[in-house]
Amino acid sequence: MTRVALVSQHHAPAWDTPGRFVAGDETRRGLSRALAARGWDVDVVVEAPFDADHVDGRVRWRFRAPSPVARAARAAGRALGDPYPAIRSPAPHLVHAVADSSPDLVHSFDLVYYPMLRALGGLGHPLVAHFHGGAAARRPAWRQLERLALSRVDRLLFTTPSHAEPWVQNGFPADHVRLVTETSVELEPASHRDPPAARTRSGAPMLACVGRLDAVKDPLTTLAGFALVLRDHPDAVLHLAWTDAPLHADVLLAARPLGQRVRLLGRLSRAGARALIGEADALVQSST
Repeated sequence: MTRVALVSQHHAPAWDTPGRFVAGDETRRGLSRALAARGWDVDVVVEAPFDADHVDGRVRWRFRAPSPVARAARAAGRALGDPYPAIRSPAPHLVHAVADSSPDLVHSFDLVYYPMLRALGGLGHPLVAHFHGGAAARRPAWRQLERLALSRVDRLLFTTPSHAEPWVQNGFPADHVRLVTETSVELEPASHRDPPAARTRSGAPMLACVGRLDAVKDPLTTLAGFALVLRDHPDAVLHLAWTDAPLHADVLLAARPLGQRVRLLGRLSRAGARALIGEADALVQSST
C-alpha cells in the first residue's frame, strides 16, 4: 500500500481558508504528517466552505464544498425535523474526491455518516471507520440504514470496548473491531532522554495532566488517584492544565487537601502543553 485517503465531513465554521483549515485541524494534520513520514502518500479529503487543493509535503489536502445534492438532502432533512441532517445525507463531493485519489486504503473519521460510508465502501478500496463521537442507531429504521452502511466497512476503530459495544450489539462483527489510541496533539519524539527539567530542579517526581475539567475527562479521579500516589511518593507534584473548566470549583475543592503537591496551571498554549508533557516524568489521564 502506498496511498491512504483520510476522509472527514466535519469542520469548524472559522476554518474559511486552506491555511486556517490545516492549522486548526490538528487531528488530521498530525496523523497525515506522521503517515507521510513513514513513506505513505496521503490525501486528506475534507468538507469545507470552499473548493481547493493544498499541498503539505507528501500530504495533499483536498477541500470540497457540499454539492447541490448534499445541500438539497440536508435541507429536506431539516424540514422533516432531523436535528443532524448531514448524518443521513449523501456526500458525493467527498466520495468523488476520494475516487479521484485512487487510494489503497480509505480511513473515515465519521463513523455515523451512513450514506457517505455506504458510497465509500462501494469504491472497492479497503475501508476503515474511526469512532470520533456520535451514537449507534437506536430506531429500527436507522439501524437498517446503519447496517447497510457498515456492511461495506472492513474495520471499525474504537478507543475502548465500551465504545464499540453498541455497534457490536447492532450487528457489526466483533472480530472486525480494533482498539486504537488516538491523539489530537502533535508531539515530536525526543532525540535523547535527559532528566526532566522539573525533576532536576526539585528532585521530586513530576506528573502532568492536560485536558478539560469536565465529567468526561474526570479530573476528580485524577486527584483521588494522585492522593494515593502521595502515600508512597510524598514529594511528587501534579501539574494540572486545562481548557474548558465546568468542574473548576469541584477541582479546587478536591485539590485543597493536597496543598502544594498540586499545581493548578489553568489554560496553556499548545506550545506550553508540549513543554509541560515533555518535562514531566509521567502523563496522567483519567478520561472515562
